[in-house]
Amino acid sequence: MTEREDVFICHASEDKDEVALPLVTQLNTLRVTTWYDDHALQVGDSLREKIDEGLNRAKYGLVILSPAFFAKQWPKEELDGMFTRRTSDGAYAILPVWHNVTQGDVAKFSPMLAGKVGLNTADGLQLVAARIREVVHTSPAPTDPASYARHHRDATIRVTDLPLAYGWIDNHYFYNCHLVGPAVLALNDLVYMDRPGFPSVEAFFPIQVHRNYSGMIGVRRTAFVNCVFENIGVAVDSRHYDELLRTAGAGSRFVIDESPLSPPPADGNG
Repeated sequence: MTEREDVFICHASEDKDEVALPLVTQLNTLRVTTWYDDHALQVGDSLREKIDEGLNRAKYGLVILSPAFFAKQWPKEELDGMFTRRTSDGAYAILPVWHNVTQGDVAKFSPMLAGKVGLNTADGLQLVAARIREVVHTSPAPTDPASYARHHRDATIRVTDLPLAYGWIDNHYFYNCHLVGPAVLALNDLVYMDRPGFPSVEAFFPIQVHRNYSGMIGVRRTAFVNCVFENIGVAVDSRHYDELLRTAGAGSRFVIDESPLSPPPADGNG
């Protein structure tokens, strides 16, 4: 079975250029995969069928609630039932995004929808995308080696020799390895470090989210267990910097479950 995307976006066709396409761009920047094609709603469509189709292709659905959306005159039972759908782990599967509507506007069509906490495009699509990412990428960094595609054990490895996926170290498991630079690793989401060895906490520094930094190698979905780092700097979102100093600097455990850094520029590797 083909791996499902993170989200699909269900929207009125009138909202395509102003909201849907720019939101897809923001989500892709944050490495949230999207299934977007064929989900522009037209008069006569079955909302329930569109939602069912989308959830077969993606883990979560985003529904853009707007004046154009409600103008489609959806049956009330379809509106009310839309946001009762749940994922396999019990989380709500449909995430509402409000666009140019108020709670009162939504309540006219469905009091149940008006009671749901929704994201609002008035806050900016960048913030909306970041909050969506927090929902869809909340799985803790796994510690089971079987969770990773590439394995490295008891080896000395030059970071620049690792196979990169468009500038990223992605989906690797390192155990009892000696990693050698020069290199700067930008730790992104789902990174697990257990008993790492660094010569000095001066190797750590904070950076800002949503910015590109040339020369760094991004790291995501990767575990380092009992590894030593030589001539390697580590950059993290400033929100995680103090924790990195306290835990990894002491040789204990450091985990990033989510931290939406901008991806490094593609360098042709992969």
